[in-house]
Amino acid sequence: RTVVVTGASGGIGRRLIESLSRTFNVIATMNRGELPNELSNHPHINSVRLDFAQPDWCDTLANALPETGLFGIVHGAWPSLPKGGLMHVASELIQQQLAYGTTHLIDLARLLASRVGDDGGRLIAIGSVAGRQKPTVNMAAYSLGKSVLEDTVRLLAPELAGKQITSNALCPNFVPVGMNGQADERRKKLEVAAIPMGRACQPDDILSAVEWLLSDSAGFVSGQIIGINGAQL
Repeated sequence: RTVVVTGASGGIGRRLIESLSRTFNVIATMNRGELPNELSNHPHINSVRLDFAQPDWCDTLANALPETGLFGIVHGAWPSLPKGGLMHVASELIQQQLAYGTTHLIDLARLLASRVGDDGGRLIAIGSVAGRQKPTVNMAAYSLGKSVLEDTVRLLAPELAGKQITSNALCPNFVPVGMNGQADERRKKLEVAAIPMGRACQPDDILSAVEWLLSDSAGFVSGQIIGINGAQL
């Protein structure tokens, strides 16, 4: 069975495709980043250069997929983390954030529904506690995009259920990789101080949840927004 991971060159994405390749054939999409040699040469990982800003991105991905046997899509790609409130962020950046949480995710769901087998499938979107749980004014466009991603996941769930496809979102708090990889020690300490379990979320925390949602054990779990937050309220 085949699983697509978008945003595969990021810190979380690399960890996902490395682990999922033990069980699935993985289609790893990326825009600007590169995979290390041990992953790019892996027999169960195929990489695809994909730019969500291009109008033909969905056709590019479709051409890289098998006609049948697509089991899951893990949508981890995200364009950026623009700083500032909605009154100050450029409109095109706001639209870009919204697209990743709505139209791009919907197109991925349609692609999955057209290629899924009789055993159903899984749509998993990587959200953030900065969405509905803890929206942040100084990165308001990002919070807005992640918020609508949660709504999109929930609204897709009943439509995809007829094909036995589940639709869920995972919402981690601060993960010190990817866009947060350059955070200074002060910010890391502040983030950890707000987490009751006393540590930052790690890629393996997200990976464990993804693996569970891809398993048969989660076949009746759909339309859920699952926090990976160490009890942060």
